[in-house]
Amino acid sequence: MNPLTEPDGVPLHPSRESESVRNGGGGVILDTNLALLPQPLPEEPREAAAVTTDNGILFFDSNWRKISSAAHQYSRISAFAYDEVLGKLYFADLDHPEYRLFALDYDDTDELHKVTKLLPKSAQTAYISGMAFDHLERRLYWTEKGTRSVYYVAIDDLLSSTRSAAAAANGTAAAAA
Repeated sequence: MNPLTEPDGVPLHPSRESESVRNGGGGVILDTNLALLPQPLPEEPREAAAVTTDNGILFFDSNWRKISSAAHQYSRISAFAYDEVLGKLYFADLDHPEYRLFALDYDDTDELHKVTKLLPKSAQTAYISGMAFDHLERRLYWTEKGTRSVYYVAIDDLLSSTRSAAAAANGTAAAAA
């Protein structure tokens, strides 16, 4: 098995910046505490903010009024990135015993948000300290403190394999995308 492939077969790739960071060269390490989330356009454009706290993820409108909160069961969120195309918030929780990367389906009208487990704990995901999402290439990047590397995964392939695994676990056939 390729050491950069998770058990479900979705390849994890070290990015080109990994060598540069390991060798002491330049490189970008992202650590995000606040992300702006675009909202549907009612009468006028709105923006919202997502803030990670010890009590989960809090969402606020443009006037900093709390919209809703989510992911209360996650206690050590170290990084997150937003996919505005799918409306998903990807995040890492360092305290979860089995998984490190998760996807939260954000809906500002619903207090209960669906969280999907994406990648299990491994050498490539053990100590995630930063995360970024490339909307054009549809890749989720993260920095891993223990290996001092930057990794990425093709998010659409990962979400597809996660849906297939969930359908198989439920005893149903996965719908073709």
